[in-house]
Amino acid sequence: MQRIRIVPAAKLLQMTHVNNNLCHGRSDFMKKLTPTCTLVVYSNRNFYSSKPVTTSKPQPRPKRVTFLERFLNKTSYFNLNRLRFVGLAILLYENVVDELDYDQFYKEFKMPDTFNSWFLVTELHVWLLMVRCMAEGADGLIVRNQIVKSMWEDCTHRGKQLSTKENQVISKIVRNQMTELSAQFNFYVICYDEGLTGDDKILASAVWRRFFNSEGNNPEKIEKLVHYIRKQNSLLEELSWDEIRKKKSIAWHGLDIIKSN
Repeated sequence: MQRIRIVPAAKLLQMTHVNNNLCHGRSDFMKKLTPTCTLVVYSNRNFYSSKPVTTSKPQPRPKRVTFLERFLNKTSYFNLNRLRFVGLAILLYENVVDELDYDQFYKEFKMPDTFNSWFLVTELHVWLLMVRCMAEGADGLIVRNQIVKSMWEDCTHRGKQLSTKENQVISKIVRNQMTELSAQFNFYVICYDEGLTGDDKILASAVWRRFFNSEGNNPEKIEKLVHYIRKQNSLLEELSWDEIRKKKSIAWHGLDIIKSN
């Protein structure tokens, strides 16, 4: 009889699955979670009202549609504007995992191709999106919260998919690991925020503790990542909110944005 080995929670983050390529691109769960099914997925959520979206040149629409939207926007359980921002957030998160060159980060910073490395790179760019969204008031808050929700749902699905016949990952271990990751995420988001608003020394300290796990003694790599964060944040600030809403994507060029400097 073949013995089945249960993977300890401490080793879950170091697992990867080359055949399914789980640590690259969009997971099966995120492929199914598109704005076309957003209403079905979130129909049981409590949607709070947000301010209607205003455009510089509103397009004329039939009065019936306008009246219907006004009526639905006043309800807390079915808010069209909120659903639009939820769909935008899902697409922005998918854009990160689809377009970002993870291998570039793994190679440059000598990171193993594991779930933990994938999460650290994803977490960094999700945080950058969070910073950009928070500059847009209540609408940005909706997008920010949904991006984080999408990330955790994707992470949970990827964690379960790491299970194989030889190394089985039980659901309880995945939940415990996600809880631990969530606590770390909340803490280091504050550290990243402090570093972004402070000087490079503070940001470098946060990067060294989180991204490099307080290991290694290569200040050049830390300086490079700090430079990348500053540059990428600057590029995001240059994008208007209307442009982000229209394109529903970000041009992630990775570390190439600092190669010329």
